[in-house]
Amino acid sequence: MLPKLVVIDGHAILFRSFYAIRGLTGPDGTPTNAVYGFVKTLHKVIEKLRPQYLVVCLDAGHETFRNEEAEDYKANRKPAPEELKAQVKPLLEVLEAMNIPCFMKEGFEADDIIATVVHRALEEGLDVVIVSRDKDFYQLLSDRVAMYDDKNDRFITPETLKEEKGITPEQVPDWLGLMGDSSDNIPGVPGVGEKTALKLLAEYGSLEAVLDAADEIAKKKRKVGANLKAHREDALRSRMLATIEPRTGVEVDLEKLRLGEPDRAALAEVYRKLGFSSLLGGLFEHGPARPAGVKWRIIRDEKALREVAREIEEAGAAAFDTETTSFAYHSGKLLGISLAWKEGEGVYVPVADSYPDGGEEMLALERIREILGPLFASPRVVKAAHNLKFDMSFLKAAGFEVEPPFEDTLIAAWLLDPERRWLKLDALALDLLGVSKIPITDLIGKGKQQKPMEEVPLDRLAEYSAEDAAVTLALWRKLKPRLEDEGLDGPYRELEIPLVPVISDMELRGIKLEKSRLEKLAEGIRAELAELERKIYEAAGREFNVNSTYQLAEVLYDELKLPAPKSRTTDAAHLKKLKDKHPLPGLVLRYRLLQKLNSTYVEALPQYVDPVTGAIHSSFNQTGTATGRLSSNRPNLQNIPARNDEAKEIRSAFVAREGFVFVSADYSQVELRMLAHLSRDPGLTEAFREGEDIHATVARQIFETEGGEVTPSMRAAAKAVNFGLIYGQGPFGLANFLGISRTQAREFIQRYFERFPKVEEFRRRVIEEAREKGHVETIGGGRLPVPQVRSSNAAERAHGEGLAINTVVQGSAA
Repeated sequence: MLPKLVVIDGHAILFRSFYAIRGLTGPDGTPTNAVYGFVKTLHKVIEKLRPQYLVVCLDAGHETFRNEEAEDYKANRKPAPEELKAQVKPLLEVLEAMNIPCFMKEGFEADDIIATVVHRALEEGLDVVIVSRDKDFYQLLSDRVAMYDDKNDRFITPETLKEEKGITPEQVPDWLGLMGDSSDNIPGVPGVGEKTALKLLAEYGSLEAVLDAADEIAKKKRKVGANLKAHREDALRSRMLATIEPRTGVEVDLEKLRLGEPDRAALAEVYRKLGFSSLLGGLFEHGPARPAGVKWRIIRDEKALREVAREIEEAGAAAFDTETTSFAYHSGKLLGISLAWKEGEGVYVPVADSYPDGGEEMLALERIREILGPLFASPRVVKAAHNLKFDMSFLKAAGFEVEPPFEDTLIAAWLLDPERRWLKLDALALDLLGVSKIPITDLIGKGKQQKPMEEVPLDRLAEYSAEDAAVTLALWRKLKPRLEDEGLDGPYRELEIPLVPVISDMELRGIKLEKSRLEKLAEGIRAELAELERKIYEAAGREFNVNSTYQLAEVLYDELKLPAPKSRTTDAAHLKKLKDKHPLPGLVLRYRLLQKLNSTYVEALPQYVDPVTGAIHSSFNQTGTATGRLSSNRPNLQNIPARNDEAKEIRSAFVAREGFVFVSADYSQVELRMLAHLSRDPGLTEAFREGEDIHATVARQIFETEGGEVTPSMRAAAKAVNFGLIYGQGPFGLANFLGISRTQAREFIQRYFERFPKVEEFRRRVIEEAREKGHVETIGGGRLPVPQVRSSNAAERAHGEGLAINTVVQGSAA
C-alpha cells in the first residue's frame, strides 16, 4: 500500500464549524467555536484515515488572480463575520503546536494550493485524500486521488463520480462552466442547471462540442440552444474561473508534511488559552504519540510471585491495577492484578478462580492473596493506583486487606486541574507523558460487537494491564513533585487520600432496597397513569400523543385557545400558569411527574440491586465536581426525590440492615456558616452562635422591622439574598426569582451589605485575589482556576466573579 497524504480544505471546515457550533467562547470571552469544531474534525480525520502525511490549506485573502480575469468573481459573497476572521490566528497557533503545516498564498485560493500539493505528492508516489465536500475538487480525482466527505463519512472517487453524475474528472470544469456557480458569482449559461449540463456532456462530450451544437440543441430545446449561442463567451470564461490552477509557486517539501508528534507543552498551553479542556486528553488517541513500550510478563507460578513480592518490598512502592469482569465488587470477578515497581516494566498475575477451566498454569486466588496480601497491608509499602477506590474495593471484596500509605494519580491530576474534563489514564498518559496507551476497544471492541473482558486472550489482557500499572507509576512520579511545587500536597494527603478508604467502605457496604415496596408502588403508578391518560383525552376532547410537545401545543393553544407564549412551550413553568384556566395543564403536569418517578426511580432502582448482597452499591466520585463536592452514579443516590407522597414511598424502600437503624445527620446552613466564618462578619457570626433562624435574622436587619416581626415574604427575600451571594446571583437574577423589579432587588442587596459590611469586604477580597492569581482557594487548600475574572467581556467577568465566590464558599463547605 502506498503512503498516504491527507490534504484538508481548511476554510471549508472552519466555516462549517463556525455555523454548526454556536456560543462557544474562550476564558477571555473571545469566540472559539470554529477552532474547536475544526480540531474535533481534525481528530476524526486522523483517526479515520491514518495518514503518514498531512497538510491544511487555507485562503490567504479575498482577491485572487481570478479577479483580474473577472472583477465580479465572488463579489456577491458577504464578508466573513468578524467573529470568524478572529479565529484564523488561534487556528494557526493550534496547527503550529500540532506540528501540522498550513499552506496559504496571496493571489491564490486554497483550492489551487491543494492542487499544487496533490501534483507534488503524485510525483513522489503518494496516494492522496482531499478532505472536502466541494464539487470543484472532482476535477482532481484519479486512481490515486480520492475525496473524503467527513460529514457523511463517505469517499468520492472517479468511479462514484461516474456513477452519480455520469461524467469523468476531466469533464468537471466543462460541467461547472455550463451550469455556473452562484455562490462564486460564476455565471455559466442561463437556463442550464446541473442536470441539463450533465445531459449535454453525456451527449456531446465537452463544453466546446456542446457550444458548437447550439443550433442542433435549439431544435429540441429552443431556449437552451439560444442561451448557449448567446452566452458562449460566458461559458468559456466560467470554465476558466472554475478550473483549479496548480501552478501556484508554493514549494512543497513532503518530508515537512510527515505527520509527527505534536509539541504537547505548546499545544496544552494553546488549548488552555482557548478553554479547550476537553481536548487536552483526547488528542490523536490512536495517532502519532509514542507507544508506552512497556516490558511485561505473566506471573504463573508461586516462585515467580514470591520474587515479585520480595522486589516490591525492597523498592518500598509499587503501582497496581485490577482487571475485572464488571464494576460490581461483590458479583463481579477479579481476573487479575498487575504490578509495576520499575520504570517501563510491569507484571500481570491472572487469577485461576475467575476462568471456567480453572485457569491453566495460573495461581489460585487464595495463593495470590497469601503472597501479595502482606504487601497490600504493609505500612512500609506505598500502593499507587489510578482510581484507587475502585481497585482497592475489588481487592477488599476478594479478601485482601488494603492499608495505607496510598497514592492516587486520578485525584492528584484533578487537584492540579479541577476543571480538567478527561481524567482517564489514557488521556493523562497522552497529555502528561506523551504516550499512547492500548485502547480498551482494541481488546473488547465496542457497541454490539463488544465482548466480555474474560474472553480477551490472556497475553493481550496481560500486556494491557501491565501497561496500565507501568503508566500509573510513571504518572505518579510526574505528578508528585507538581503537587509539592504548587502547594497542593497538604490537601492531597490530609483530606483527599484519607477519604478514599472511607468511600470504598461505603460503596462495599451499600444500602439495602426492598424491591417489593417499589413493585407495589409501580403497580399503583401504572394504574394512575392509565386513568390520567383517559382524563387527559376527555379534557382535550380527543386522543393525542401526550408525550409529544408539538401535539400538546396544538391542543392547548390552537384547539382550547389557552394563552400561548411566543415559543409555544409546554414546559412545567408555563403549564403551572395555565392550571387555573383549564383542567388539562394540571392533568399533564401530574402525568409527567408520575411518568418521571416511575421510569427514573421506581422501575430503575431495583435493576441496581446486587444479586449477591441484595443492596445497591452506588459509586461515589471525589473528582466529579470542580468545588470538591461528592457526586454519585450507578445510580445517583444524592438525587432521590422527597417532596410528594410517591417520593416518600420511594425513600421508604431504602431500609437498614437487620439489627441496624438509619441515623440522619446534616449540617444546618453549612454554606452560610462558612460565609460567616470566612467573612468574619459579626452580625452573621452572632446569629449562628445564638442559634437563630439565619434567614429571619437577616430579614429583620434588612427590613428594620418594628418589634422584630418577619413575614414569610420578608424571610423568602432574605433567604434569596443569602444564597444569591453564594451562587453569584446579581440584581437581575434576584428580581426574577422574587418577582420584583430590578430596582427593588438592587436595594435589597445594598441594604444587605450595609448591615453585613464584612461580607462585601470578603467578596471584594476574593475577587481581587482571583484577578491577581488567576485562581481561588478553599479553606482546605483546594484550588480552582477562574480566568473569567480577567475577561474584557462584562458578562463573562461577572460570571467569573460569581464563580470565584461560589467556589470558595461551596468548596470550603464541601
